[in-house]
Amino acid sequence: MGAFTGNAELQEMGCIALQNVCYGEDAFAVDRRSGAAECGAIAAVVNAMKAHKEIPAAQEIGIATLRLIVYKAPALQAQAMNEGASADWVKPERGGILSFRFKGFGTQRRQKARAAGASS
Repeated sequence: MGAFTGNAELQEMGCIALQNVCYGEDAFAVDRRSGAAECGAIAAVVNAMKAHKEIPAAQEIGIATLRLIVYKAPALQAQAMNEGASADWVKPERGGILSFRFKGFGTQRRQKARAAGASS
């Protein structure tokens, strides 16, 4: 993600990969999240969101990814804010961990966005 910040599609796929790594409430979930953060995941997501701030879908997936990374890890939430995330990006969601995932990942969501843009 760090090498291709300008590629919105690659950033989206990177966020999805991070969500898959960080998702869960098993005994090792916080360890996975901490490991991802140690490898630069938080900075990568924040940088992607800043690079593509004009794309609402990029903001949506970035926020979902950050919230998963920092879930039940206050130190990671602080790290995210130190990296430039706003408090809204890392605030806990009501409804538990399942509320972080959203409908319309990937190509399907991009196609809907293109269709909406074409009709305006």
